[in-house]
Amino acid sequence: MTDETDADASDAVAVDHGVDSPASDAESEDPNDEAGYHVEAAPEDVADAVLLPGNPERVDKITALWDDH
Repeated sequence: MTDETDADASDAVAVDHGVDSPASDAESEDPNDEAGYHVEAAPEDVADAVLLPGNPERVDKITALWDDH
């Protein structure tokens, strides 16, 4: 990894799309860790089904269609 890449990672900004996350800040992924959260995730850490919208701009459109139950 180059110094330029390290600098880019430290400048990363978290984006809140208005979706509640089950993880608290203490449990959130550390961007400075060598391995990403998804690499170390066990089967019990992931839901049976996940929705990957691909484009972050779709998140608000998708969540607007969800019921509150």
